[in-house]
Amino acid sequence: MLEPDTEALLRGPVVQMAYLTACVLAGGVMCFFGRRVFRLSLGLFGALAGGYVAAVIGHRLSTGNVAVSAACGLAGGVLGGVLMVAVYLLGVFVAGATLGGVLAAVFTLGSGPGTRALAVSLAGAGGGLVALFARRFLLVVATALNGAALVIGGLWLLYAGMSPAEAGALYAAGDALTPDALHKYILVCGWATLGCLGAWVQFSLPGHPADMTEEKTDPPPD
Repeated sequence: MLEPDTEALLRGPVVQMAYLTACVLAGGVMCFFGRRVFRLSLGLFGALAGGYVAAVIGHRLSTGNVAVSAACGLAGGVLGGVLMVAVYLLGVFVAGATLGGVLAAVFTLGSGPGTRALAVSLAGAGGGLVALFARRFLLVVATALNGAALVIGGLWLLYAGMSPAEAGALYAAGDALTPDALHKYILVCGWATLGCLGAWVQFSLPGHPADMTEEKTDPPPD
């Protein structure tokens, strides 16, 4: 479990609502326009992940100093966003790895913690490698489903009043994230529906320059 001071930071109503709202908005952009603005999607994802991790580390190292935590979160967000945009292939790998991890997490909800951790790790590594060799198609699927996961997950956590750290701890421990099985099915179906809709929108968008989403050595998207 999280230490009390860290949990207090992550559960602060203003911080939690602001972060989850940012996740929902970033997820919407990724879901419907992810491949068209892939570098922007990478930047948003890197900023959210880097800022969150840096804030947690800063809060623990400073023994609960909110100002230090906020500064670390801001610095980590900027650094994470810049790195994800600058290192293109790393971003592609992370997009595929995240998709693999999300799929494994969804299909192993009823399994033990060890099985889930192994499945998420293997699926994440496999998804990252596949993304490097099948970029043009997988980037649409990855950004659509990853963005949908951010939207649905962010909205659910806002509704349930949980922080991402709490949800992660519950999932790792094998506890239910929702009051009953019906909610799980609703969340999974909502994620799949939104992800498919996002992928359809992205595939339907007109063509765009290759350097907006892919390395300049790649041919323009169809």
